[in-house]
Amino acid sequence: AMPIYTHFTSPIRRYADVVVHRQLAACIGLEPPSVQLSYTEIVTEQCEVINVRHKNAQWASRASAELYTLVFFRGKPSTEEARVVKVREKGVVVFVPKYGIEGTIALAQEDWTKVENAFRMVSGDGKRALNLFDRVTVRIEVQQEGQSRQEHLVLSLVD
Repeated sequence: AMPIYTHFTSPIRRYADVVVHRQLAACIGLEPPSVQLSYTEIVTEQCEVINVRHKNAQWASRASAELYTLVFFRGKPSTEEARVVKVREKGVVVFVPKYGIEGTIALAQEDWTKVENAFRMVSGDGKRALNLFDRVTVRIEVQQEGQSRQEHLVLSLVD
């Protein structure tokens, strides 16, 4: 219901939004411009810090989700329905709705071929095809890899 409106998250939650709100308020004459926010160098420096912290928060969030997913599936493999959401040269990416996870299923080049100009993989014998949005059954399990024995979530097709 305002002639000028810009949507941001609550200023209480994000300093970046506070900076933007102050700049917008100054631009439309609601309050005088902040002295600190009048200097390009200061604003640029603050934006760089905000961006670094935002990227770090995203990284921490993803790492946390990956850790808890590994803990959840460790020692108890699961077989679930999934959907093919991407078709790549060397495999497909599937989404498992039950768990809200997405993962790549590598398909051996000698056994599968990507159809050119199509979202489709065909088995070497031509008896099986995987198309974009197809329903598939996948096995989800945690496997250790390399000398470090680092754990990874591995998805594979169930025939």
